[in-house]
Amino acid sequence: LNLSGSGAAYYSWAAGKIAQEVLASALRAAEPGLALGYADDGLALILAQVRDHAQAIGCARLRIALVQDESTLAGPYEFPTIAEIWRSEGVDVQVVDPRALTVRDGELRAGDRVFDVLYRDSTLENLIYMEQEGADLSAMRFAFAHNRVVSGLVGEIDHKGTLEAIASERMAPRLGAAQRESIR
Repeated sequence: LNLSGSGAAYYSWAAGKIAQEVLASALRAAEPGLALGYADDGLALILAQVRDHAQAIGCARLRIALVQDESTLAGPYEFPTIAEIWRSEGVDVQVVDPRALTVRDGELRAGDRVFDVLYRDSTLENLIYMEQEGADLSAMRFAFAHNRVVSGLVGEIDHKGTLEAIASERMAPRLGAAQRESIR
């Protein structure tokens, strides 16, 4: 599961619902007694990871900000639906643009809302670009520095393409023995 990209998790969740609600009944009608299994719920896996992270960093409450650049509204934008699904399960969650985040008294905020953990769908490259365009992302920097972001910096290299690149023979001479062993 790619924790720094919610699209696949959302679409697999949606496909699972369609399979359960539409296809399963048709298959059972055609084949009475057919036993069907379902894949893990990607959204539940992400939520479990966020909960585990919040617990590991000592959060007493779990108030989640799903952080996504609102200027991407023309493209895939799953966070409002994910927030709705999680709210129906009793989760305190809000979709927030990274430019709307602030820090006050050591708390991450967007308006009057306080957040304990940020789940991001923006790459560091996107965040850096926003800053270069003049956005104040000091709250995101604070969140990264205080381990309040899922997926943290590891989210930049949890993609198989990145791992393939740093594990390549071309990269080997640039790395020490311990680094090569870690990658292996």
